[in-house]
Amino acid sequence: MFIKRLTLISFLSYFVLSGMLAPIGVLLSPMALLFDIPIPEMARVFGWLTIGNFIGAVVALVIFDYVSFRRLMLCLYLTIMVAVILLSFQESLVSLSGLLGIIGGCCGIGLAGGALLISRLYEADRRASMLVITDGSFSVAGFIMAGLTGWALAMEIHWSLSYLLVALVAFIIFVIALTARFPTLEQVDPAAPSIRWPLTVWLAAGGLYFYTLGQTSLLIWLPVYGVNNLGISQSESGSIVSQYWAGMFAAQIFIAWVLSFVGVRKIIVGAVVSTFALALPFLAIKEGVWFPSMALLWGFANMGLFKCLLSFATEQMNPVSSRLISVLLLAATLGTASSPWISSWVVEWQSSKGALYFACSCLFIVLLLAISAMGLETRSGRLRDNMG
Repeated sequence: MFIKRLTLISFLSYFVLSGMLAPIGVLLSPMALLFDIPIPEMARVFGWLTIGNFIGAVVALVIFDYVSFRRLMLCLYLTIMVAVILLSFQESLVSLSGLLGIIGGCCGIGLAGGALLISRLYEADRRASMLVITDGSFSVAGFIMAGLTGWALAMEIHWSLSYLLVALVAFIIFVIALTARFPTLEQVDPAAPSIRWPLTVWLAAGGLYFYTLGQTSLLIWLPVYGVNNLGISQSESGSIVSQYWAGMFAAQIFIAWVLSFVGVRKIIVGAVVSTFALALPFLAIKEGVWFPSMALLWGFANMGLFKCLLSFATEQMNPVSSRLISVLLLAATLGTASSPWISSWVVEWQSSKGALYFACSCLFIVLLLAISAMGLETRSGRLRDNMG
């Protein structure tokens, strides 16, 4: 019973972060008008959410060694709930940025905790499937929140309304954490020798960075490009992001089922190729009516790539430490955190379409890093066999 509760906490922790990130692309244009600032500057305001998320991921490198899991989860999600509610009352960009930073920081630690729970509760043969299923919550939240935000804006409802759903989910996590029994994590032994991580782990970490950098950049600027360059409506721009997450969720359910038959490495190869290939048509589409359908296909093409890369990296080490999980998520979080800042500079230098080119370039780098990591793993395995 306690395993189901902890798995639910992990599941919902992904919902909270995705629920905060998914509406950004839909909100950029109307909020830039509301605060009377350029769209790239508004993107940098939301960048405080991702910067906070990155800081939280850095803190997660050490905090699980010194603070009990239960106390940490209770404090994190109570803080998130209160901060999200306060968003509704903000009329200053400074206070808005501060609250987004606080929420992001708590999400960064909570996400690392969620992934660590799955890594501890399930053995390697089930870990990949459970990580993909848990990541399905990220997709469900993206689908719900982007669509809800687009509808709310079309109905001229306050921009922060959809975020109240995130506050509700944070409250649910808080209640579950009050009664759940958490596993005991390893404590740091200063005298223990350090374990050297193989190059495959670092290549996977690089792949996670460029994947989230490219993915987030594309999801932020596709709606803006569609509205400003192709003439689609505000509600249709929300549909672009929703359809992406719907496709991603369908793929994650499918992959979780076939993973035990195919193996995580073959899934990664298919995912990195299809993710890059199906992002390219966005550069050529001339009519916005095709964007939602293309976003659905691209979402499916991602095939749970994030969690498959994470699972692949954890299989390189035994046992799986909280430090390893935190470093991998830190790499991914750095990509998400830097995306609004880097992509907004690209837009100022080029255009919103320039951000799409930038995102596709990042996804191509992911393809190269993932193939290199698996090739190196195969070569290392053969060397060990020959030495044996």
